[in-house]
Amino acid sequence: MITLRELKAVLKIWKLAWAEALVDRRAVLIQVLALGGNGVVWLVFWFFFFRRVGVIRSWGFNELVTLLVIAWSIHGVVIGGLSNVRRLGELISTGRIDATLALPGPTLPFLLVRKIDALQAGNFVVGLGVYIFIGQPSLVKTVLVSGAIIAGSVVLTSLLIVAGSLSFYTRHDAASDLGFHAVSLFMAYPADIFGRGTRFMMYAVVPAAFVTTVPARMIFEFSRTLALVVLVSAVVAPAIATKVFYRGLERYTSGAVWTTA
Repeated sequence: MITLRELKAVLKIWKLAWAEALVDRRAVLIQVLALGGNGVVWLVFWFFFFRRVGVIRSWGFNELVTLLVIAWSIHGVVIGGLSNVRRLGELISTGRIDATLALPGPTLPFLLVRKIDALQAGNFVVGLGVYIFIGQPSLVKTVLVSGAIIAGSVVLTSLLIVAGSLSFYTRHDAASDLGFHAVSLFMAYPADIFGRGTRFMMYAVVPAAFVTTVPARMIFEFSRTLALVVLVSAVVAPAIATKVFYRGLERYTSGAVWTTA
């Protein structure tokens, strides 16, 4: 359990990481604008897609916009703001977590906040912009979307920690890369529009549906059951991820590679 003192230290490291990532703000701004242009193209594609085929299993253009807002925002929070979670398998397999092990405090939080990817964090800005302009915002919807982003960010971070922690056992980062690409691909689509086999994959094998599909459905088809599923997944997922990481850390042997994680 992290103490208040350790939490303050983690937040200070995260603040310094942000300062480092935003040194060249003009370049970051240009890259974020490019992300926004890509987002517009993606939205235009889905607009004409649903205009042609209509609603698919209760998913239409407005529902898809809600999912994309959540997906882009989560991507910005996790892959941008906690960039090392994307590289966790690589850091473990190459021994680059050694420097983090010497820090006084829990290893995982310090490791996650050490690096910021400002470009990927721009996805949060894109998601926010899309929500404001075409997401039909309201007070209730804003509260639900905020909750969905928080819950989805926790679940995505947890899934990537589990995938990365497999490197403790395999000494390779292939599982981490495969897990990242699989979750990133699946979270951008509503699971319910696919066939039974793909839905099973997205709910059970690579549970990306709990990152975006279920939280998005909770917003446009709100029910206590869906809200409970979102809440439980946001509580259970980090508990499992933390357990898997520290169990793997117990069997970790240093590669004697002293560098900055």
